[in-house]
Amino acid sequence: MWVVLFLLLILLLAISYLWHKAPYHPLLVYAGVWLLVIGLWSFDDIFTIIGYIKISDKAWMNIFVVHFAFALGSISAGFMQLYSQKGVKGTISIPISSNSNIPKNSKKIIYLSFFLFLLSAVGYFSYISLVLKSVNLGSGIIGVFRQWNYEEAYGALGGFGGVMGRLYTLPQIAIPFNLFMIPYYPTYRKKLIIISIVEMLFLLSPRRALLFQTAVLIILILLITKKIKITLKTIFIIILLLFLFSYSQFILNKSMGNGMLGALKDIYVYVTGNIPSFSVLMDIKRESDGYMSFSILYNILKAIGYPSTNVDLSIAFVNIPIPFNTVPYNYYFLMDFGIWGSFLVVFLIAYVITILYYKIHKLGFYNESNNFSIVYIYSYLLMGIVFSFRENIWITYNSFFLILISLLIGVVLKNNRN
Repeated sequence: MWVVLFLLLILLLAISYLWHKAPYHPLLVYAGVWLLVIGLWSFDDIFTIIGYIKISDKAWMNIFVVHFAFALGSISAGFMQLYSQKGVKGTISIPISSNSNIPKNSKKIIYLSFFLFLLSAVGYFSYISLVLKSVNLGSGIIGVFRQWNYEEAYGALGGFGGVMGRLYTLPQIAIPFNLFMIPYYPTYRKKLIIISIVEMLFLLSPRRALLFQTAVLIILILLITKKIKITLKTIFIIILLLFLFSYSQFILNKSMGNGMLGALKDIYVYVTGNIPSFSVLMDIKRESDGYMSFSILYNILKAIGYPSTNVDLSIAFVNIPIPFNTVPYNYYFLMDFGIWGSFLVVFLIAYVITILYYKIHKLGFYNESNNFSIVYIYSYLLMGIVFSFRENIWITYNSFFLILISLLIGVVLKNNRN
């Protein structure tokens, strides 16, 4: 079954590339990510690298259905654009921005950057104060990080949330904002870079998820705005990030071995372990009635004081045969709505993301400094595709918070031109 799926993904990758050429089209990214994941997983099926459990035909069928749904949704959006506006192609030349696009009140940009920095600092110091109360500082650097990791997973830090929890994640939009604005405000280049470096340090923790997501988000934004291109240097940076992840696994005593082989196995399991975990978890009944897919709504209701259901998006550890607790994005939709319900949800997600892609290209304005919001939102949704093999970023409360902040920034930038 996986061979058929693998060949389908190759076909989708070829079609989307020949049609659009852009490396950030949703279908191209989706097909590329999943082609890599299933291709790497196949090495275990052939050479028993890890010795994963056998993937059920039912699991492959579910994965096939959502991949088909995503492809159908994205292609449908493409044909809708071609039908509604004749002559619109997948790739449209983007006008190079000029000084005339730069708002007169440039000081407002640096004030906004400092404001985001201060809010991020408040969230960080609130978080780090809880960390200091939870770990034994006398146990050495490695010992502290291991205790920190344990508290994140099972202790007091795991429940860190609320307003301070949201402010702690603010660098995930503050850093992209700073880097996005540098070409338009070269006078503030040094200040924006220094602020970004400090904000990046705010994200350092044993959980690492926010840090890696932010790094991917930055790369996507720079690609979309054509500040960088996919080169050997870009690929090297991505590989370096993966190896840093592997080294952090060793530090936290999670590594599968020492040396280069252990590092490679860590990366391999990170990418491929989600398929066997999905095969196990999809057969474990989880009564949710749509709660997980609509967790953002329930969290908003709870935040404003309305009695609401506590939504648990956590994943239990399963043996595949190693302990593992992440799962592909479609798991939540499957638990909530079944296989055909998940088909419809994924179709709609693909359709919306692709429409946004065409909107950006049709208007051709994202090289203007006041259009940070739409670039950020599209990049964030695209990041969800990049990590779709192991989590569902789109249904988290944090995604709602960051997209809302980006819209507020858009209002400020729009007023800044007046």
